[in-house]
Amino acid sequence: MTRRQVAFTKEGLAPLPAGFTREDLVLMEQLKRVKVLCPYCLYYGDLWEFSTFLKQKRGKHMISASKCKCPDCGVGYMKETLLKVGEMEMENFSFWFWDSIFGEWSVYDKVSWVKFKSRLRAHFSYDDRQAFWDVYHEFRDARDSGMDPRMVRENREAFEEYKRQHEGRQ
Repeated sequence: MTRRQVAFTKEGLAPLPAGFTREDLVLMEQLKRVKVLCPYCLYYGDLWEFSTFLKQKRGKHMISASKCKCPDCGVGYMKETLLKVGEMEMENFSFWFWDSIFGEWSVYDKVSWVKFKSRLRAHFSYDDRQAFWDVYHEFRDARDSGMDPRMVRENREAFEEYKRQHEGRQ
């Protein structure tokens, strides 16, 4: 065994699990400390659960630095996206979510609606849930009226700006 294949423990030298190097174990501990939420099915877990592995030569595996995959719904995305979605405010997240649901690329088939609603109730406050469903109604109404759902937010912001300017003149 080489130095990279063993670790010091209280009992002495011990082989590393599953062929991981010490660097892999350090990275694993860092990823286990970060809690994230799947943006599609709202599965909550540590970043280690979402990590994917790249196959290298000689059958070894390496942790992917940029790609993630939800262990529940199986949707894959970039790690950067996963972390940014976790930092979004509810209104921005709602627009992002419903745009992807009503957009051309839909993940609606992969999301269990019953699980999604219970997780939404568990992870978010009443006000956040209300904002989420308000955005849903805007997107649904825009789709039903024939508007492009992606333009809903821009139209609403333009109207609010118009109202502010109009109220300022009176």
